[in-house]
Amino acid sequence: HSGEHMLSLVTQILEYSRLESEGSDLHAETLSVTEITEAAMRMVGVLADKKQIPLLRQWDGRYKFEIETDERALSQILVNLLSNAVKFTQAGGLICVCVDFDCAGGVKVEVHDNGIGIPQEKIASVCTGTDGTGLGLSIVTSLIRELGGEFEIESAVGEGTCCRVRLPLKIGGSISADLEEEEIERSVTSA
Repeated sequence: HSGEHMLSLVTQILEYSRLESEGSDLHAETLSVTEITEAAMRMVGVLADKKQIPLLRQWDGRYKFEIETDERALSQILVNLLSNAVKFTQAGGLICVCVDFDCAGGVKVEVHDNGIGIPQEKIASVCTGTDGTGLGLSIVTSLIRELGGEFEIESAVGEGTCCRVRLPLKIGGSISADLEEEEIERSVTSA
């Protein structure tokens, strides 16, 4: 078990170093966020099953939630967030992934768990990898930034954590720019 932990830590350090030195080589394509989310849930499902933690999904199946993004980066973000949720949720706990349109434009993905939670004063250090628990969330933060998105964590000790990822409709776009573009399109088509 300690060998697996060491390998995971070395892999995280290498990925973090690569992202910091050269950035990510993003390949934008139109993708369904829900399809990538389901694939990430299947990957992490083995870990969740071992702890008897159900991975629930919540989104409106009538929509594909398509955005222009990098599949590898988005997949890595979701796998890291789900792996953390499983790691810090006790056996028999619960994890729910929600995908929806963001009111500011774009798409948001939320990973909720009823795990141990993060003290408020530690959230910033967890996101930068300076808390000693690993680099998973600092990698997530870097990748989300490269995709033009935003990352938030809400947590309460003993109650659980919600990690919220907001992604623009296009790489390099911003969430507020997407909203302005939508408003312009609506005003042009309604005129």
